[in-house]
Amino acid sequence: MHATVKKLRALVADVELAWVRRWPDGELWVGTRSHFTEDLRAIHQRISRHDSGFRVVGVAGPRSWLVEQQ
Repeated sequence: MHATVKKLRALVADVELAWVRRWPDGELWVGTRSHFTEDLRAIHQRISRHDSGFRVVGVAGPRSWLVEQQ
């Protein structure tokens, strides 16, 4: 597993049904299989608040965020 994916998974570990995906081109997606908006918002807050070097760039899908490493 890629080190970046491990860091992101640690950030969102306590969010229900959270997942992290690193595509072959390097794009990072973080989302949830939960249908609750609060879970998607919680992911955004954890990535934005944490001084981890990540930031949310945009929406990747219906329940996922596009994330980049700063």
